[in-house]
Amino acid sequence: MKFLGIFSLSLAFMLSFSACSNELDLTAPWKDVPIVYGMLSTSDTAHYIRIERAFLDPEKNALNFTKNPDSIYYSNATVSLVNLGNGERFELTKVDGNNEGFVRDTGIWAQAPNYLYKIKSDVLNLVSGNQYQLIIDKGDNQPATKAQTQVIGLPEIIRPTPNQKVAFSQGDYVLNWRAAVGAELYDVDVVFNYEESLESDPSQFVPKSVQWKALIGVEPTNNNAQVEVHGFQGTEFYRWLSSTLPKKNVIRHAQSISFIVTAGGIEIKKYFEVSKANFGITGSETTTNYTNIPDGFGIFSSLSKHQTVDLEFTISMMDSLKNGYLTAGLNFQ
Repeated sequence: MKFLGIFSLSLAFMLSFSACSNELDLTAPWKDVPIVYGMLSTSDTAHYIRIERAFLDPEKNALNFTKNPDSIYYSNATVSLVNLGNGERFELTKVDGNNEGFVRDTGIWAQAPNYLYKIKSDVLNLVSGNQYQLIIDKGDNQPATKAQTQVIGLPEIIRPTPNQKVAFSQGDYVLNWRAAVGAELYDVDVVFNYEESLESDPSQFVPKSVQWKALIGVEPTNNNAQVEVHGFQGTEFYRWLSSTLPKKNVIRHAQSISFIVTAGGIEIKKYFEVSKANFGITGSETTTNYTNIPDGFGIFSSLSKHQTVDLEFTISMMDSLKNGYLTAGLNFQ
């Protein structure tokens, strides 16, 4: 079971809603609106959709409702997905995300229960390129909320290959990947795996990893390209690593490195175009007024990702980690 990092975008929608709700000019004394966050991905083994509600009231702050589960969840909602390619309809199951391994962060919203709507991938059987419609019947005898998106295909990393050793120099490090059908932008993440000794016992080591967002919100080179070619400055990796790992009295051993290419659909691209933020597909620290949920807030879109994991380093990169002017103080041995 996987849960893509973009799920954290739901917090951005909540915060955006909370910040602007009291400024809306409403013709009714209050309005019950759905807040939706859903990402369909052929990379995942299960799909989760968050559906909450909020009361837009010109006389009360939206934050007054956030700690009351009865106020932020629909008690009788029915949630379905329809494959518009063949008309097949699938009903999602209401679950508590806290019991699914997705404990809600502390903040302005009630932590428990943490209701999500779930369907397993082998039941839904997503078809890349097909349009899927989300249907939310709130159980209040009002018209259902509907939104739709196209399921994008999978990117495929070509370079580096699974057996290729990695070295970052002062120049560009170039990655190649096969384009994902329907993708409108990409992120590239680099996961650096290492082990670190205990300060209390230098003979004992613990495995650790840190993740660097090397490329953010990269648009396809052109609509007809089959292979995407993008790169970053190797020096930027060392600079990031130097600022990320604390300088302390430990010994570190570099273990391996992984690359993750995440592709996003058109709605995600529009979200970031409107927000004008620099946090990429999997960001969480921005707000925006963009939504593709009629009479509501949030986003329903598609993601996919491919990764090449646990690649070894070249001798030259090991030397750079140990002796480079940016990382010498990190005590790599």
